[in-house]
Amino acid sequence: MSTVICLAAGYPTAYVLSRMRGTMRVMLLCMVLLPFWTNILVRVYAWIVVLQSHGAINQFLMGTLGIIDHPLKLVFNYTGVIIGMVHYLLPPTILILDSTMRSVDQRLVLAAQSLGATPRRAFFRVFVPMTLPGIRAAAVLIFIMGLGFFVTPALLGGRQQLTMSMLINQDFTETVDWSFGSALSVVLLALTLAGLFVYYRMQRKAGTRPNGGLHA
Repeated sequence: MSTVICLAAGYPTAYVLSRMRGTMRVMLLCMVLLPFWTNILVRVYAWIVVLQSHGAINQFLMGTLGIIDHPLKLVFNYTGVIIGMVHYLLPPTILILDSTMRSVDQRLVLAAQSLGATPRRAFFRVFVPMTLPGIRAAAVLIFIMGLGFFVTPALLGGRQQLTMSMLINQDFTETVDWSFGSALSVVLLALTLAGLFVYYRMQRKAGTRPNGGLHA
C-alpha cells in the first residue's frame, strides 16, 4: 500500500520538479529532501503529536472546518503506519522518478504533438512509457525498503500492527524463539532477492525490446 501511494503521489510531484528550473527547482528540491535532514525518531514522534486525538489534524477538522464531531483515530493503527511509511519513502521515490524524467528527450513529446497528438495523448503514449524504467526502479526500491521497516511501524502502529521485522525482533528478544526468528529472516531475505530478480528480468526484457519498448 505504501508503494502504491508513493508512486501515485511521487509521479506528478517528480514531473513538476523535472520541469522546474533555477531557484524554483532548488526550493522544491529542498522541500522534498527536508525529511532526510531530520532524525527518524523525531519524525515519528512528530507524527504522533500531529495525528493523536487532540493533535493538529483532528483539531483542524473539528474546530476549524467542523466536518467531524469526534476525533479520527489516525495513530497507533494501520493508518498511522501507512502515513509514516509514505512520509519516509516518498522522497527517494520522487528523486528516482525526477532523475528518469530529466533524461527524457522532450523533443519526442513535441514531435508527437506536431504529428497531431493532443498534449494528454502525447504524455501518456510517449512520455510515460519512456519513464517506465524509473517507475520500476522506484517501485522495487521502496518496496524492499518497506519490507525491513521497524521503527516507524513499532511506534505509529503499536503492538497490533506487526511487520516482519518487528516479529523477527520479538522472536529474538522477547519469546527467544530463535528458530522461528531465523526462518522469518530467511523469508524476508528471499522476498528481497525475489523483488530484485523480478526487477532485473523486467529491465532485461525492456532492454531487448525494439525502440526501448516505445511504439508509435
